[in-house]
Amino acid sequence: MNKIVIIVVLVLLVGGGFMLFSGSKTSNESVTEEPAQNTETTMPENQASDSMMEEGTVKEFIVESKGLNFTPNEIKVKVGDTVRVTYKNTLGKHDWTLDEFGAKTQMLDAGQEETVEFVVDKAGTFEFYCSVAGHRAAGMKGMLIVE
Repeated sequence: MNKIVIIVVLVLLVGGGFMLFSGSKTSNESVTEEPAQNTETTMPENQASDSMMEEGTVKEFIVESKGLNFTPNEIKVKVGDTVRVTYKNTLGKHDWTLDEFGAKTQMLDAGQEETVEFVVDKAGTFEFYCSVAGHRAAGMKGMLIVE
């Protein structure tokens, strides 16, 4: 009888610890999304990089992982903008990937960050995600909206 109680307690502790560190949210938790941190600058013609199709606006965003979520999980820009995303990993091992524009960070450990930059040359809604097996399916993804 005592062995069964000990096993049940251990299972509950391990399961609770997993939920705590994976960032899972319960249905009675209130969820608030932080707005994307955005800094706009116009690059002077003599400082424009060769990768820019034309002189345009640089939009900077800081994206952080919060468990198996990105915050913010939605970024809005305009066609022709240069997008600069600084991804900050807060827990575990993750990356930030956006296939349509060839933007991808290295796999980062907790506490590391990396910046990627790309020019958006087409309108639409594009998904960014963590490429670690199972993380995208678990909800570690967001949307880049290009108007």
